[in-house]
Amino acid sequence: MSKFKHKFILSSFSDSSRTYKCGENTVHLDFVSASSLRVAVFRQGEKMLPTFSVNPSGKFLREGRDRLDTQGFELFSPTFTETEGKECFELEDGISVEIDKFNFLLKYKKQGKQLFSDRAPLSYNFEGEFGEGSFHYLTREEGEFIFGLGDKGGDMNKSGRGFRIETTDCMGYNAL
Repeated sequence: MSKFKHKFILSSFSDSSRTYKCGENTVHLDFVSASSLRVAVFRQGEKMLPTFSVNPSGKFLREGRDRLDTQGFELFSPTFTETEGKECFELEDGISVEIDKFNFLLKYKKQGKQLFSDRAPLSYNFEGEFGEGSFHYLTREEGEFIFGLGDKGGDMNKSGRGFRIETTDCMGYNAL
């Protein structure tokens, strides 16, 4: 049995969203298009800063936008099935999203073949299991290629290496 025991329950839902809770932890899903799912993981009472990078209307908002705002998105109602402890959603492009409500693990598949998934037994830092801060871990497949990562130096293919990705600018960056 896993030492991580976060059992999430569905607390609210609409045609295009679902919210799951486990203690102080919340996971909110929005189906923001027929092929896109937005996942927000946060603690109850936690203040979320506005976002400036998610902007479906294309209008710059000086004060930013609430991270959970769905205005401007073409919301989608996926096909839904449920089995014991799991839920599955079918998106219009044939991608299925499986949710394991124990430790909240997501798997994305197309035509039965796994595209990517959260790392079991725990992929989010719900109760500080990985230290302070926000963490999210995905599985890696042998032979998988990872390209880019912004300001990370070295070979173009980043496979087989570990990187720390933060929400800060690199040293010396000046947007003006």
